[in-house]
Amino acid sequence: KILGSRFDHVAAVIKSSVNGAQGHSSIKIFESIDGSGVHQLDWDTFKAKNWHHLYSKIVFRRLNFTRTPIFLHQLECFVKSTLGKSYEFMSLPFSQKKGYFCSELIAQLYIEL
Repeated sequence: KILGSRFDHVAAVIKSSVNGAQGHSSIKIFESIDGSGVHQLDWDTFKAKNWHHLYSKIVFRRLNFTRTPIFLHQLECFVKSTLGKSYEFMSLPFSQKKGYFCSELIAQLYIEL
C-alpha cells in the first residue's frame, strides 16, 4: 500500500475463448510485478501454488462490453507488445519509462483498447 490505496496490486484477468486443440477456455493473469516484470500467469498455476492465499482479499471488476474481433486483436497486440518489459516503480515520467508499474500497465491496457 505504498501509494495510499486500499489495494496493493492491480492485474487483468483475461479469458480466451479457445485453448489449443482441447477447445477449453484459458484464464490468465496479466500483470507487472517486481522481479518478473510484465508477464502472464495461468489461473490454474496461481491456484495450484496457493498464491491466492497471499492476499487477504481479492477484488475483481468485470468489464461489460461487446468483445468484437477488433477488440480481441487490439488486446492480443497490446499483451504481446508488453510481455517481457520490466517492472518499474512510478518515479520516472511516463514518456521515459521502459517498463510498467502494475497499475500503469492496466491503465495503458484500457487506453489502448
